Amino acid sequence: MNYPTEYVPMIEKGFEKIFFVDLETTGLDFFRNEILTASISVCDYDTLEEIDSVELKFKPENLQFWSSEAEKIHGIKLQQALDFPKNDVSSAELMSFLHLHKCKWVQPLVSHSLNFRGGYFDQFFLSSHFMKHGKEFEVRRVCGISQSTIDYAKQCVKLENYKLSTLSNYYQIKLNHHDAKSDREACQKLYKIFRSL
Repeated sequence: MNYPTEYVPMIEKGFEKIFFVDLETTGLDFFRNEILTASISVCDYDTLEEIDSVELKFKPENLQFWSSEAEKIHGIKLQQALDFPKNDVSSAELMSFLHLHKCKWVQPLVSHSLNFRGGYFDQFFLSSHFMKHGKEFEVRRVCGISQSTIDYAKQCVKLENYKLSTLSNYYQIKLNHHDAKSDREACQKLYKIFRSL
């Protein structure tokens, strides 16, 4: 099995699991905005077979920071979001999921949003979310960040861009873009494809 050069230090750590995540949020500012929906799966690191997954919704609390631009992207209306489960309930469920699947080492986490202000959008939002709820240590311990599938895609195929929708179309992966579960599943399938190249 071949891996991108960047993965060698990860392989040497002897990872057992790998997490895939996609989030839809109330905006792009991870200090002010909040997670609306989260889709997270955990797979065997070597085989990439899915072990478990969780789909969560979070009722927004800081309504003054609700972004109409973000709403246009993910299509979740404010009134709809106000019917989501309370933030602390979904946060507890997410933490239980992460605790259930944590291993001896920090595990890699993959998302399709590679660069965002010099970092990783989904990891920033997860870290910020748990920091707000006094749980920063746990999310850092469970979810280290790995290189995105998109970065490796540039070495494998020549396309006009490397957006998730473009890659999914190229590899004939069904995608309901900006639905957290659909985006996460597409990213998972793409990662598996690039692992096999």
